[in-house]
Amino acid sequence: MALAPKTATSTQAISIRVPQDFLDLLDEYVGYLGHASDRTYVLIESARQQIASDRGFKAARAARARTLTHLTGEDPDERPRPAPNGGPA
Repeated sequence: MALAPKTATSTQAISIRVPQDFLDLLDEYVGYLGHASDRTYVLIESARQQIASDRGFKAARAARARTLTHLTGEDPDERPRPAPNGGPA
């Protein structure tokens, strides 16, 4: 599946360690995609695509949402979410 064009979004910083051969391959792929891509974009979009295609995860997530709705009487998707920077919503 091809990656969609990069768009600007708010992000949180994380740190990971990866094998050198993976980093080399990642850099090669970023270069293949062109100047509008970077390592972060490729990693995030690849993870999003993998998560979106995981039927088991989707089923587990839906079951959890149904359980929360049943237990609390509120839809978890309707609850306010904290702001991306950790401040108030």
